[in-house]
Amino acid sequence: MRDKVRRLIGLTPRELSSCVRLVEVIRRICAPDVQLKRVAFELGFRDPAALTRFVTRYTGVSPSVLRRRLNADGTGASRVLPVRQSSTA
Repeated sequence: MRDKVRRLIGLTPRELSSCVRLVEVIRRICAPDVQLKRVAFELGFRDPAALTRFVTRYTGVSPSVLRRRLNADGTGASRVLPVRQSSTA
């Protein structure tokens, strides 16, 4: 299965899972009133420190720094995440 997934999307299942998880972390930390501790536990991290290590590994900055940067101009996660278009038919 690992090889099939890698051939189809260019990522291992673990890498894909990490990408999906990072996208969800980014979406949630953009809400300034949501505590990082809550985000950590809701997304299955063992503790807030595990969330910090995860985010830092993939972004190079801590969750709090990432939050400040994403919210600095008021655009939040839409600056770095694709915006879903609703289909109207």
